[in-house]
Amino acid sequence: MLKQSEIFSPENIENKNKLGAERKLKKMSTKAEDRDADEFLEREKQDELQLAEVRENFSNTAEEAQESRMSYSELDEKLQITTAETEEAKERYVKIDPILNERPEFDRENPPEEIYGHGTNAHALWSSLTTTNFQLVPHELRDQLNIPTLTGESQGGRELNRKYISVVGLYTSSSSFHDLKKYADQSSSSEYFAVTPINIDQKIEKLQYLIDQFQKMIQQGTLASDNDVVANLPHRMADLHRVKGEFDNMDKTKKEIITELSLIPIIIVGDRSRKNKNNEKDELYNVNSSISNEIGITRLNARVVATDNKNMQKVKLLLDKLGSTDIKLITFDDLNQYNSGNIKNLFKNKQ
Repeated sequence: MLKQSEIFSPENIENKNKLGAERKLKKMSTKAEDRDADEFLEREKQDELQLAEVRENFSNTAEEAQESRMSYSELDEKLQITTAETEEAKERYVKIDPILNERPEFDRENPPEEIYGHGTNAHALWSSLTTTNFQLVPHELRDQLNIPTLTGESQGGRELNRKYISVVGLYTSSSSFHDLKKYADQSSSSEYFAVTPINIDQKIEKLQYLIDQFQKMIQQGTLASDNDVVANLPHRMADLHRVKGEFDNMDKTKKEIITELSLIPIIIVGDRSRKNKNNEKDELYNVNSSISNEIGITRLNARVVATDNKNMQKVKLLLDKLGSTDIKLITFDDLNQYNSGNIKNLFKNKQ
């Protein structure tokens, strides 16, 4: 079964449409409906031109995003936030659920058995540091707190992402950081999952293109009309338009920060929260996925953050700005030294 990110690739849709087009054209030719066949070929040609335009627009915005990258000193200057602001946000957040949203104590020398990882970008990290008590939270709660969801292959459209955070369990023999690194790279790419003020219009354009193509596939009989991905499209489009509205009302500095942080790949490793005073763990959501040990949890407490070498200084700046002294920062290369057999050693020797 194809993953959602694969189903949503223009190339895959293009191949499916070509198959449908060949079948339909053969049927037309058999009936000698030359005029209809010519009209059909003309529509297919227009579709190819539209796809080429979508690709070109995405390529242009990706280049624009790279050209807008900030230096360390520029980012330092623009990240103006006070401890009082973050403490106020933390207090509001914890009140929503005083147990689940309270960051539990963590013994680095004796960490829990169940450890999880999540691939994302630095903007998601910054949101967790400034508003949700150093916890990653699901889409529904982000909406409640007016935090835009700017990454993820479904943009919070699937139940897994609406009510849970998609993570990889790092406590079995098949555990690997490979998929986490892949998602971190895709989440920090304008051409994949990152949504920024620079590419929001192209994201909407691409989604509209996909909606049109899915409808064509349904008409051609190459896609079921009750497909889950198709059913999710209206939610995705509505969410993108909502995010666009938020971007339109943002000041220039905030938009620049979002764009910069969205281009930095991040892997967050940590534990999940308890759900009551008896220290019982929160519920899990089982995922039918090609990713080994993928599972859904409702809170991920950030204990270790990994990024690439070139962005280490900028990510350290984020942590230092918020005084997050209990989060360990390492490189992706450092992270690869750990596996299921020694994952607990990852948390030792913070500095």
